[in-house]
Amino acid sequence: MPTTLDGSALMQCVLWPDPATLTDDEVRRRFNRAERFVDFDNTLAYYPQPGTGHTALFATICGVPTHQFLKERPYIIQTWTYRRNLNAYLESFFTSVALPPPLLVICPPSTTIDGHPCMKDFAALGLTGILIIDDEPGPHDIHAPGCTVVSPR
Repeated sequence: MPTTLDGSALMQCVLWPDPATLTDDEVRRRFNRAERFVDFDNTLAYYPQPGTGHTALFATICGVPTHQFLKERPYIIQTWTYRRNLNAYLESFFTSVALPPPLLVICPPSTTIDGHPCMKDFAALGLTGILIIDDEPGPHDIHAPGCTVVSPR
């Protein structure tokens, strides 16, 4: 299993901002600046009316008001949900809820661990020692050796 992705594979994981505006070196610099990797679906936001595409912000993350939590430290949103018009969607979301924008929005690659599919492989991104906040923190949901994975609630 690779410990880091090459430049083109890494750039395929970047959902926002538009990867065409970044280099793989800039993505790695942003990885190094981020202190928190926060999941989007069911961690940061939820869908009060499923099927509408409308999201609502959770009031707290890890017991701290969401706005305060995201302002405390540089963060990256990580999600495996891909949206067709993600740039416009995220711009609208962050504007409507007045949150500080993330350094990046990424979709970590998937992998197989002990014969089980794993949706988020942070090791493939070369990330260790990071804090990951995710509503599905199980070992078959996230592959992140050397990282701290916590539930948001």
